[in-house]
Amino acid sequence: MAKTALNSKSQPSSVVDKPNVLAKQISLAELCRRLVMDSYAPAAVLIDTANACVFSMGPTDRYLRIAPGYPTTDLLEMATPALKIKIRSALQKAKDGNKRVTLDGGRSREKSEPFKIDIQPVTHEGIGYYLVCFVETHTGAGGQDSRRSHKGSRRART
Repeated sequence: MAKTALNSKSQPSSVVDKPNVLAKQISLAELCRRLVMDSYAPAAVLIDTANACVFSMGPTDRYLRIAPGYPTTDLLEMATPALKIKIRSALQKAKDGNKRVTLDGGRSREKSEPFKIDIQPVTHEGIGYYLVCFVETHTGAGGQDSRRSHKGSRRART
């Protein structure tokens, strides 16, 4: 008959290790999520229906800037004049059709990489928002677009 290792409280070691294993799995899952987000996620801003930024992530400084004067959270006020026109147009299309809209955004300020603006209506807890993503693109071999992370890695467009 096989013996089960017991700890000082007379519980099998497998019972004692389960919380540690679960904690490690959660920690590794968080590490994986963070690495993927840092390497492949586009710059993104979540805005409310009044265009106020409620959350941002990624390298948004490549596309947006803090406007001089009084501080603002208005996405359009943080965009360059050329980008403001494109974002306003895409937002209007997304609002009118309640659908995702993607259009060419030009080139990023920092890396001069071509990018697309992707705007998607979302609802959270009954409140409407828009997810505005600035997705760097790169024309690969054969003229086919592929997405590129802000770290320089490429991935196939889905």
